[in-house]
Amino acid sequence: MDDHDALLIALLVIFVVLLVIIVGFIICWYFGRRRRGVHLQASSTSDQTPLLASLSRPRIERAQAQENASLLTCHFYIRTTGEYTFHSQLTQIGSDPEKNWFLITPISKTSTITLNTASHLLSLQPKSDRLTQLVDEESTATYVRTLNNLFSRLHHPYVEPLLKLDILYTQKLVVKVKRYQRLGSLKDVLHGVVPTANFHGKYSYRSSGLALNRVRLYSCQLLEGLLFLQSKSIPPITDLHSGNVVVSGSCVQIGSYEYQFLEQRSRIYPLTKRAVSSLILPEGMTKAQASEVFCYGALVFEMLTGYELGEHLRGLTPKHWHDCGRDPDARQMLTRLFDISQPVLTLTELRDFPYIANNMAKLKELQDFSAMPGEYSNDVKTLLEQWTGTMRRKRNSTVKAPTLDRRKSTSASRPTETSIINLSYSPSIPPTTPTTPSTPKPNLPGPTTSSASPTPPPAPPVPKQSITTPPPPSAPSAQSSGDSGDRSALLDNIRQGTTLRKAVTNDRSAPKFK
Repeated sequence: MDDHDALLIALLVIFVVLLVIIVGFIICWYFGRRRRGVHLQASSTSDQTPLLASLSRPRIERAQAQENASLLTCHFYIRTTGEYTFHSQLTQIGSDPEKNWFLITPISKTSTITLNTASHLLSLQPKSDRLTQLVDEESTATYVRTLNNLFSRLHHPYVEPLLKLDILYTQKLVVKVKRYQRLGSLKDVLHGVVPTANFHGKYSYRSSGLALNRVRLYSCQLLEGLLFLQSKSIPPITDLHSGNVVVSGSCVQIGSYEYQFLEQRSRIYPLTKRAVSSLILPEGMTKAQASEVFCYGALVFEMLTGYELGEHLRGLTPKHWHDCGRDPDARQMLTRLFDISQPVLTLTELRDFPYIANNMAKLKELQDFSAMPGEYSNDVKTLLEQWTGTMRRKRNSTVKAPTLDRRKSTSASRPTETSIINLSYSPSIPPTTPTTPSTPKPNLPGPTTSSASPTPPPAPPVPKQSITTPPPPSAPSAQSSGDSGDRSALLDNIRQGTTLRKAVTNDRSAPKFK
């Protein structure tokens, strides 16, 4: 091996050594950069965690302070009344962050043994600023006494009883005591969640709806409960939703009927108010009553599909129409109910749909039910008269809104205000064999409610088969011989016009240049 070969070998060794050094440097640089990136990411996450905690700390502290204050108020109220014992405080089980719930146990007057099982639910909520008629403690006490007298007469298997209502004038709080239902609300049953769980995240998973036989039963029960409240002159529930309907055993009970008297609003009130902004209302119907009908339809839809309609209260979209197709009769009723191109249906008219009429026999609770006899006190009558006057003013203020064509209703007019004297209520349970009424019911003296004891119209009742989804409009037909003669003359004139000789005119709009 000469000097030339030795030089090449030395250069090759040097090149390999340099290559190994460069590759090692690149590998070390890559792993070092990766290690620094992981360290920076971990440090940024650790820096963001205190930032998020610091931003959410004021909200958490306010919520804790509110819970502590409401807990003290609850203990003070229980100690003042001496009717209940405190059991436990619940988390935020509803959508209102300013409302607090507590489990309490009534004190038995016949036994000194205190039960450890809570049977009542007490809620604390700030008094609405719209309740301006309560100017002092005396007027507040009178108003509360009148409301308790009114609510004590609302005895119905499909209406949630409000055991006690109180307004703390100095604290500006509203206290409600109801029975604690372990099944929770209708929304809790739909989603299969624990009723006492926190509202945030409780309904994050979509439900598949209830069984069809259960939906039919609950739909009839809800309609009967609304008609009973209407017969007792309770203002329409303009923001009824599944969270305000409780499940008690095999039936549902309507709550939140006290909201109108307390000027309270639920979370869906803006949606229903927007939905009834421009509708075709029948004679004597207010927007509040239309909102109640829409809320009922939304409840039936939610029980069928498992989700709320939300902002789509002014008509079913193709997706909604397809989703509620499990029950064709229910889809037929909902399609007509949400059709804003036609007059809004009333609660009484919903009874005639096959979906409701064919399932009324399942309401076993109404077979032995009898309404509480007697009349309201004078204070309650005065209160309901004030609400009737308010509804009348609202109805008169919307006279410019489109209403139903009254050309065919000249023979009889519908009642335009709710009854505050007639307290009769007859549940609509059809007999086992379908029969036709032979003699109409006599009219009771005084104004009557259209749902409790409607006056029979002079015309025969519309058959149930005619209440179907309206077909597409067809071409108008000739109504009389006189109209057909005018139509023939018009067609002759049109044909004569098509056979006229074309006139030649001197058109100078485009002059010719030579």
